[in-house]
Amino acid sequence: MRSSIVRYGISLILNLSLIQRTIGILRCYSDNFINNRSSLWKQECDFVNYFMKKRFFTLSRHFFLLIILTFVSCSTISRFSQYAYIQTTSLKVDALSIMDLAIDDYSSHLNNTLELQTNLQKLYEYERNRPKNEITIKLWDTLLDPKGHLLGGFLTRWQMEEKLNDVFIVEAKKLVSDAFDLIAGLESNKLKSKEISE
Repeated sequence: MRSSIVRYGISLILNLSLIQRTIGILRCYSDNFINNRSSLWKQECDFVNYFMKKRFFTLSRHFFLLIILTFVSCSTISRFSQYAYIQTTSLKVDALSIMDLAIDDYSSHLNNTLELQTNLQKLYEYERNRPKNEITIKLWDTLLDPKGHLLGGFLTRWQMEEKLNDVFIVEAKKLVSDAFDLIAGLESNKLKSKEISE
């Protein structure tokens, strides 16, 4: 189980963060030499690089926490829950769809947003009451933190500013998607009841 989580963490860091960040940087700097980019294009590239760096360090921090806690004690990892896995992946789709609506006024999508937040809180309560589930709860806390840089912070900012820039929405969705994938990936790597009995 430990090796599976470690492999998953390292693989996701490299594939989702480092490679994408490298591609973004190479794209910007290759265009610099080919097209002698304008100051506006330079700002756009700097914006892309900022988000790529932010994604890399955010995911790295979560994975290293996950790996350290896993090596310290496997007793903090609960058993696999099919319900939690299905709900996590389902809410990921719902959350990303709601985020696409942030180009409109927050008030015009208030009901959709409240429904999403209610469903997230239901799953959070389910996770919170599962035994030995501390790591998953820490990941959910980070994702839902209204002062953070993931889904909770996104919804707070949308509510405060009424509308959000489409470029910001695209980049924020990448961060939120990665966070959901991390939670779902951790759940899928937990021991199944059949494996425990063996």
